Amino acid sequence: QSKKLKEAVETIAANHEKMKDATDKLMANEEEMPGVAEKFLALASDPRLELDKFCGPCPWDSVATCDERVQYLQDKKKMKLIPAKVSAIMESPTCKQNEEYNALMNNPLLGLDKY
Repeated sequence: QSKKLKEAVETIAANHEKMKDATDKLMANEEEMPGVAEKFLALASDPRLELDKFCGPCPWDSVATCDERVQYLQDKKKMKLIPAKVSAIMESPTCKQNEEYNALMNNPLLGLDKY
């Protein structure tokens, strides 16, 4: 019985060490989070990427919107949000709002401001 007790104590000690390692990793990740958030915001607002002009409901192709393309890239290709949006814009210029799009959306004759 003392052998079983010794094995149990060793197992508990090993699991305690694993839990301590996992806790240390979690704490390190939490310390990195503010830096990651700052980098994400800086990247998302980089004017060279033109993400502020991304048009989600615009057609990516004849069957999918730009938002649907981004979701596909995230789901199937395991891309993160920003690279997926940049990819959609690069693959289909219609995913980027332009003067023509803005003129259409702001046309008072369409009455879009009522929706």
